[in-house]
Amino acid sequence: MPKFYFEILERDGSVTEGEGDFASLDEAKIEAARMLTDVTADGLPCPPMNMVSIEILGESSEPL
Repeated sequence: MPKFYFEILERDGSVTEGEGDFASLDEAKIEAARMLTDVTADGLPCPPMNMVSIEILGESSEPL
């Protein structure tokens, strides 16, 4: 199974990294959506960031 990496820009501006083995990019996207739900459970982002993001990277660290 391919390994996917996640770079999560948290609501406070910090960056968290994660990884997982998924059968496909679609499964990795489902996991990213779950992570996004977890990140925003404590509230939406506030200034100065005003954003939350999760970037999915492939095994060679290329953005997908």
